[in-house]
Amino acid sequence: MLNTIIRFFCIISYVTGASALIATNGSTQWPNPVPYTCDPKQNKDLGRYLVPLSNRTGLKFVSRTNEAEWIHFELNSSAPRNEAKFVGRKPGGGAHRLVIRDYGRYAILNGLFHALGFRHEHQRKDRMQYINVFTERVTADYAKDYGTIDDAEILTPYDDLSIMHYSSSDGANVDAGHNVTMTYKNGTAIRLQDTLSYYDVEGLCTHYGLRSCYLTGLPKTNLMAEVPVSPPPPPPPAPTGLGAFVGLIIKSFLGLFKGEK
Repeated sequence: MLNTIIRFFCIISYVTGASALIATNGSTQWPNPVPYTCDPKQNKDLGRYLVPLSNRTGLKFVSRTNEAEWIHFELNSSAPRNEAKFVGRKPGGGAHRLVIRDYGRYAILNGLFHALGFRHEHQRKDRMQYINVFTERVTADYAKDYGTIDDAEILTPYDDLSIMHYSSSDGANVDAGHNVTMTYKNGTAIRLQDTLSYYDVEGLCTHYGLRSCYLTGLPKTNLMAEVPVSPPPPPPPAPTGLGAFVGLIIKSFLGLFKGEK
């Protein structure tokens, strides 16, 4: 029993690359359970986020034995940023090395979804319907994270609450005087999320064909509430009483006049 519990405890990192979700087309699905290797000292930290995800979806993780492809988790606090070798499973790829700078919630969950085949939400080809993106304000090393991915499969509605969505300041070229790379359509800032959303989990279940998908209690986007649209003004009230009678006479007279003309 202890070994079984420990198996659930080790998992994941980050990548570059949309969830709530867009998934990479092709054979990116891992088998269930997903094989992995990692430093046993990190089991407890990783398990805080892995176990709840397994409970919600039914996707499990086990220690690697002789599998040809597996996820390898590597903690490196001096790394310039979180990164991964592949997005999703690549047949013949061997160890899918994931490097994370810390074991915080965002790094683990964001990296996990990248490793499972998902890319950044804000790279969806339909993004400009929901947000403003200023690619000219992005640093060179983040540029690849801001282009659209036109051949990815869109699985859910656009989700600003996704763990795969950057904030308004991520990747901003501060040295060039920029601190905003994205906003909502009304100009307000987009916050970074460190929890899974309703559509993150639904998208994962859809992509992997998981039937044990428990969505209750997860935050669900209401993007249009962030971009209020002013309703049209109400029509003027219809005249009543004497005003209505006079109006009818004038309308009838004008109709006769137009007929003569």
